[in-house]
Amino acid sequence: MKKILITGASGMLGATLVKLWNKKYQVYATAGSDFLHNPATNFKVFNLKAKDYRPLSNWIKPDVVIHCAAITS
Repeated sequence: MKKILITGASGMLGATLVKLWNKKYQVYATAGSDFLHNPATNFKVFNLKAKDYRPLSNWIKPDVVIHCAAITS
C-alpha cells in the first residue's frame, strides 16, 4: 500500500484529501498545530519552516508527498 504524506492537513484541501484517501492508502498528515476534528489517524505536528526535516523523514518515508500547506495571512 502506498504511503502518502499530506502537508497542511488542517486546511480545507488537506483535510479533505486525508478523509478521501484514508481507506485506500496509508495516509500520514502534518500541520503546524493539532486541530479539532482531525481526520488523520497518523498525524504529526511539524513546522515546515524548520531547518531540519529529519524528524519528519524519520517518522515516515512516503512514496508521494501532497503539499497543501500555505500561509494565508
